[in-house]
Amino acid sequence: MMERAHNHDGGTFIEIYQNCNIFNDGAFEPYTNAEKLDNVIELKNGEPMLFARGTKGIKLDGSKAMVVDMEKSSIEDVLIHDETNLDLSLIISNWTSNPDLPEPIGVIYSVDKPTYNQDMVDQIENAKQKKGAGKVQDLLNAGDTWEVN
Repeated sequence: MMERAHNHDGGTFIEIYQNCNIFNDGAFEPYTNAEKLDNVIELKNGEPMLFARGTKGIKLDGSKAMVVDMEKSSIEDVLIHDETNLDLSLIISNWTSNPDLPEPIGVIYSVDKPTYNQDMVDQIENAKQKKGAGKVQDLLNAGDTWEVN
């Protein structure tokens, strides 16, 4: 995750669960102990949302996520993760506040689009192609100018 975030051109947010023996000892135990596979879902783009060694999955009922038992459900019922879907990312980001749903880890949302800096560079290059490189003095002498004595 750190490498992927570093290589992403644009904004990135990574949340790291770090235990503190003083202030929150054991706060993340459900996600690190022996039962963590029942409490954590690793999100993989384009793959079904399965967890607990594939015995449980996530399906949507409207916009509400539900855990399904894979012995009683079909893989076609299971939600496929799409990290470019903003609506889905908003649903997933609220799972942490629901004790009935697994804790999502991995990339919740990722979109590649030009950054502000890239848009600025492109705009300057486009202007140079249309009007030429130009000189600062020509810009200062263009239009309404006056001399101060």
